[in-house]
Formats: sequence, structure tokens, C-alpha cells
Amino acid sequence: RDCLLSRGLGDVYKRQVFSGHDKERNLETLIDFSTFNLAGVICLYHDFAGAYDMFLDKHSLFRKILFLDPRDFAAPVSGVSIDYAQGIRSAVRHLAEQGRKRIGIFQRDLEFTGMKERFRGYQEGLNDIGVGYEPELSFIHADYIELRDKVNLAIDALIVRGRADAVIVGNDEWAVLMMKEMARRGISIPGDVAILGFANYDKLCLACTPELSAVEYD
Repeated sequence: RDCLLSRGLGDVYKRQVFSGHDKERNLETLIDFSTFNLAGVICLYHDFAGAYDMFLDKHSLFRKILFLDPRDFAAPVSGVSIDYAQGIRSAVRHLAEQGRKRIGIFQRDLEFTGMKERFRGYQEGLNDIGVGYEPELSFIHADYIELRDKVNLAIDALIVRGRADAVIVGNDEWAVLMMKEMARRGISIPGDVAILGFANYDKLCLACTPELSAVEYD
């Protein structure tokens, strides 16, 4: 974006939606996107079905593709790296400094790079504070069930059975609903359990009672 602006090309965005698990639809979408005759493409998200083969096979459709964090690509491509782990690692240390001793994590499955790296940051954070990883304090779940049910499963696993006194949640939306369900079940926040979100969306974080603290990309 900064490069485009510096060249006087304006602040123009094109957005196209890819499906998580439909390879044929993703290929059709990419080919359709190529008809915009763009000078270049910034690919912000390529952790979807068939992305690696598709982009390498069809790269000639575009004059230039820049990938966001292409660490899983075996072939050399242009990209901008992201440290997904450091924010979670710092969050674990922060919670420990606040006196929390059993810090859990609730996030999506580890199919995607960002999720794998956040989980790595969680484990490294535990190592930083001298605490071993305990599987009962991690709840990693895919998106195939209704969100409220998923959140309540996480509460049961991490807080009721795992006795977590702090939980780092993979995104603010899940964290907000988790706080709501905890309040309904009589679990005090932050008295019994501290909740930390990820992304720090103001409209969500400020609308909670108490307000939601969250990890924010820098």
C-alpha cells in the first residue's frame, strides 16, 4: 500500500473472497480476479484449499504477487513476514506478572499458519515463565459447530475441569461471547478468570463489561 501511494497510484483496494476448502471454487475465483488487469496483487490470506499449487501454477495471470507471510511455500516467492507468535508470548508473560498461574488458550485448529504460530508463542511464553505445557489448558477447535456451543465447551474444558485462572482467546469475537457465557454461569471476570482477546477491535472490546483487553498487532 505504501509503495503504491508513493508512486501516486492512489489508495485503491480490490477484494475477492476465497473458500476455505473448495479448490475448484478457489481457482475460479483467482481466474476471475485476474480479469481486473491489475498491476499487482497483495495476497493477504493464502491458507485455503489448494492455495500453494494454485498460485504457483497461475502466477502468470498477474504481473506481480506479493504474499503476506509465505513461510509455508517451498518455492521462493516475494512476501512480507509476520511474527504471529510474539504477541501471544508477551501476553502469557503479562498474565503471569499479574499473578495468574494457570494460563489457558482457546483458538481455532492448527491447520493455518497463523494459528500454529500463535500456539507456538503460547508454549514459548509458558517456557519463559518456567511453567510446563499442560494439554488440559489448551482448547483447539475447528469451526464446524455453533459458536455458542463451542465457547461453552471451552469453558467446561479450560475453566471447570482445567481450573484455568486466565484464558487467551484466538479472536475478540470468541472472547466477547466467552465473557457473556461465563457471566451467565456465575464466573467472575477478572476475579475468577482473566480473559484476553486477540486483535483489539474497539467496537467489541469497549462494549464489554468489564472491557476486554486484547493482543494487538503492532
